[in-house]
Amino acid sequence: MSELIDAFNLLIRKKQPPESLLVPLLRWCSAREADIELCQRVNKRFFGGNHKVYILEVALSNTLSHFIPYPKKGATDNKLDFFYKDLCKFFGWTLNEFEKNKSVIDIDSMKEIIARNFGYDNRERKLLGLAKLGGYRANGKKQ
Repeated sequence: MSELIDAFNLLIRKKQPPESLLVPLLRWCSAREADIELCQRVNKRFFGGNHKVYILEVALSNTLSHFIPYPKKGATDNKLDFFYKDLCKFFGWTLNEFEKNKSVIDIDSMKEIIARNFGYDNRERKLLGLAKLGGYRANGKKQ
């Protein structure tokens, strides 16, 4: 493994790595999206031509970087989780089944049905974008 790391460091410094390690290096270097084109171009022609030419091509025209950005978790909106859990209960789904079926059902039309069936108060209805419920005052008259 240390030979591969040393060869990778040579490649990053635009120096020629050993010929025997070019195929594992191409596989290792194609992790970044920007480097895939170069690695695939050399990989397709490597066994049909002069190996030294392709090694120099990788070494001299590379855009390789040993810093690959770590994928970041997307921002999620947690304020409607109560609604999604109740929607899963309504249909008898797990959260994974809900994620798969989310594009099939009309969630906006289900908001009123779920709010009525699960007895949402005005605070929860406001989060869903539904109209406020009318109530009664302490003296028994309608608001």
